[in-house]
Amino acid sequence: ELLHTKQRREDTCERLIEVLGESCQSCDLQLAGPEYEAYQHGFSSLPPAVADELFSSNLSDDDIYSQELVPDLLRLKKSTLSADNSLSPAHTLLQVQCLDHKCLLYDILRTLKDCGIK
Repeated sequence: ELLHTKQRREDTCERLIEVLGESCQSCDLQLAGPEYEAYQHGFSSLPPAVADELFSSNLSDDDIYSQELVPDLLRLKKSTLSADNSLSPAHTLLQVQCLDHKCLLYDILRTLKDCGIK
């Protein structure tokens, strides 16, 4: 939905290349085909409330007040998931950096399974 313009796709590729550095050899983004329509409204294994909590970028008022006490809270609240395919042609390394979150690894692996990634 957000990649409908060529400029947006180019901006996204530039950002991916910045983040991934030398591990990114090329970048080509295309809109998902009809086979992924089932994922447009969320993943079947994640309840909507959980998905909203995991992937929402909005902070509540309580979080904003906490941020004043701890300046790095906003940086810590963002989860980072990095994928590295350079180690092996048959395996992918997933690196997760985030605050402690119960069942986060399970949720990530379940989502990958729902997307058909083995």
